[in-house]
Amino acid sequence: MKDDIIIEIVSIERELNAKIEEERKRADEWLEEYKREIYKLKERFILELENEIKEYENTVKKDAERMASEIIKKAEEIADMLKKGTYDEGLKHIILKYIKRILP
Repeated sequence: MKDDIIIEIVSIERELNAKIEEERKRADEWLEEYKREIYKLKERFILELENEIKEYENTVKKDAERMASEIIKKAEEIADMLKKGTYDEGLKHIILKYIKRILP
């Protein structure tokens, strides 16, 4: 009887150890799958951010080009006015103030 109990206990212990090992393997597999999913999400997120940055850079560049073009156009108009002498003294004072800030 005592031997039967010991045999039964050892048998149960082996079953439990096998189940624990099986669960450990399942947990490891789940963890690896979870890591792969997180990596995919991270890569997709990085790609989306890179695309957004490129779009933003293009927008900023276009805005800067537009603003620079407007400034150049205004400067050319002012230069023409200065050449033709079609400005008043108040405008001349303002223009010279800004020219001094622009030129080194």
